[in-house]
Amino acid sequence: MKRHKVCLDAGHGGHDSGAVGPTGHMEKDATLEVCLYAEHYLKPYVDVVMTRRTDKFLSLSDRPAIANAADADAFVSYHFNAGSSTVKQSWEIFTTRGQNRSDRLATLIGEAHRSNFGSQYAREEKSDGDLDKEANFTVIIKTKCPSCLMEGEFISTPHGEKSIKDQEQQKIRGLAVAIGVLNFLGISHSLIPYIPLNITDDLTSSNDEPDYILLDSVKSTIEDNKAVIKSLETAILDLRQTNENLKDSIRKIKY
Repeated sequence: MKRHKVCLDAGHGGHDSGAVGPTGHMEKDATLEVCLYAEHYLKPYVDVVMTRRTDKFLSLSDRPAIANAADADAFVSYHFNAGSSTVKQSWEIFTTRGQNRSDRLATLIGEAHRSNFGSQYAREEKSDGDLDKEANFTVIIKTKCPSCLMEGEFISTPHGEKSIKDQEQQKIRGLAVAIGVLNFLGISHSLIPYIPLNITDDLTSSNDEPDYILLDSVKSTIEDNKAVIKSLETAILDLRQTNENLKDSIRKIKY
């Protein structure tokens, strides 16, 4: 069976740093980080095409061209927002104008993101009944497949930059993209929100062994732990009985 193809686009790159946080953290680095994590989660299920995997500049037209050349089934461009230093923690996701399959893709990614970042405010456009906002961004209007552009947080704020610099939260952002994309494509998977992730820091490693936590393995671990607890309870009862026997023996010797 032919595998689906997903194109991940890390916003900015090269001389285009994108937005910069209060301590100098650059959007181009943060977006690549999220996309590499998303790729890691997606690889067991689909073929992943990256518009860039290094600090490389690409024009806005280059990015959808890569997705179209690969005949991708879905395209996700990842970005971080900029604005007032006092704006509250928030995110938004964009599609092209009008209703099409891109709206479904954006909604599923947004829902996965929201399930992991409950304290973040969703800057959504509610007039058409879904959470995505609509815009004529080049990277999404020129793709031939369903596409969306995610703004994962405001890097321009101290609290936003702090969140983006947190490796665990970056991994979870990548996980949300992967879950949303796989749900959109109708691909069964075992990716789980909420559980702390254990991903190697070397994202360029050739080791394809998935190291995310699988639901089946979690269930198995729980059952194993139950068995261990039961065994310990039995051992404790045996020790208590042994202790009582020793007390009886001491009383007999004493009297």
